[in-house]
Amino acid sequence: MAGVPLHWINKSLHMPTFHSATLLGDLQQDVNNLLAAADRYLATQPHAILLQQPAPGSWSAIQCLEHLNGYGRYYLPAIDEAFRKFLAQNRTVPDHFKSGWLGNYFTQSMAPKPDGGLKMKMQSPGTTVPLPSSMPCRRSKSSRRSRSGCSPYCRPPSR
Repeated sequence: MAGVPLHWINKSLHMPTFHSATLLGDLQQDVNNLLAAADRYLATQPHAILLQQPAPGSWSAIQCLEHLNGYGRYYLPAIDEAFRKFLAQNRTVPDHFKSGWLGNYFTQSMAPKPDGGLKMKMQSPGTTVPLPSSMPCRRSKSSRRSRSGCSPYCRPPSR
């Protein structure tokens, strides 16, 4: 893998085994913490601030959220379908989970450092880069977040 630091490959080859229920619980708690942080930091911000790019070439808060939602619109239905097929086969969920080396590599590389900074900046494929102009909001007002729309912070400016 050209461009991949050797220490990442070595780390990725030593994949931990996780207790499935504990891992899912930890991931759910992470999501809940991130949603609470987004509510604290973004909910009160004016739309114009959320659209503002902090530096040339950097993404605005709304662009970041739309990027994540774009992946969610792709992966969440695929995950749901995989779960549906798995459960339709009356199989039991394994007690333990062990990631493959590639999944482990990407998980480690995307996890934030203790200070919240990036471990490694990655280029996003062009089709997943949100436009820097105002982002459309396709979110229903009846739900806090929607798999088919963007974040609740992506709203039209108040008039």
